[in-house]
Amino acid sequence: MTADLKTGTLKARGTLSVGPQQLSLDFTSTITEENGAWVITDVTKTPFDVSTDTVTVEKRTLIVRRRAMQGEGAISFEVSGNKATGTMEAAGHQIPISVIFDTPLFADGPAAAHSIALLPLAEGYTTSYYNLDVVSQRVLPVRLRVVGSESVTVPAGTFDTFKVEYAPEGGTTQRTLWVAKESRKPVKAQSNLNNGATVTVELLP
Repeated sequence: MTADLKTGTLKARGTLSVGPQQLSLDFTSTITEENGAWVITDVTKTPFDVSTDTVTVEKRTLIVRRRAMQGEGAISFEVSGNKATGTMEAAGHQIPISVIFDTPLFADGPAAAHSIALLPLAEGYTTSYYNLDVVSQRVLPVRLRVVGSESVTVPAGTFDTFKVEYAPEGGTTQRTLWVAKESRKPVKAQSNLNNGATVTVELLP
């Protein structure tokens, strides 16, 4: 890591695009320090609902210790040693989460963009790490690479960025992240989902 996370709040706007249809998104990401760990919470608002996603990670290592998601359904799990346990709730059904793994789980969900921005990014940089896919209850390797440098203009300004692409092996979402070289802040993100939808988020001032 080039540094550690810092407390603060970032606001962004975005769109969810499915064919010709677009849905506006308001996005807030907050980092706080609690009990010697980082707690990162994303709140996403659409014209129809609000969803939250909170993850707790260790300082410096950014290893996941806890995650909770609340929206149309609810997912919650904790990591102790080499095991994640919790529950998933959807459509009135509750499904237990119980996954054993032999490698640490790197910052996922709300912590992903902030943590990737702290990696020693450079032209041609590549790395891999592991995330938990809760739905399939599998730990998947994530492959990450810096595909180049790019000047990006978002509501917060124009930035010289590293363009980073990453995706889990066997997963269904391809992600691109633009990280400002100077501040090491994520300023733009795009996710291409397997249903053909695209989510784009851009940093606000």
